[in-house]
Amino acid sequence: MEKFVPYNPDGRPKLDPEEKRSELLKSYVTPAEADLIKLKCSLAGMSISDFLRSLALDQEIDTSANPEELKKIRADLGKIGSNINQIARAVNSGEEFDEERFKKMAHWLVQTVEQL
Repeated sequence: MEKFVPYNPDGRPKLDPEEKRSELLKSYVTPAEADLIKLKCSLAGMSISDFLRSLALDQEIDTSANPEELKKIRADLGKIGSNINQIARAVNSGEEFDEERFKKMAHWLVQTVEQL
């Protein structure tokens, strides 16, 4: 059944009152939950509202990640792994422990993981 929508020269057609999203629902989440929801929205390429509405209404969500983004993440993880190996090699070889170098590497690791 096709619905007639009149032409509106002023822009987007007016929605039927039953189709207009006028109800606001709230939910409290922890900062970690908020970060995870935002990450999943980003991966799905959806706004938070669209993402949560789709979940609540059992609609399918395409969460396949952008290949370019995955390539960047793999490269960052490789760098992190390399730094961890350098730290382990230095500690296990009995070399003099350079605390300042360790702090710089740890700071870089934390920043890189937070960006992911």
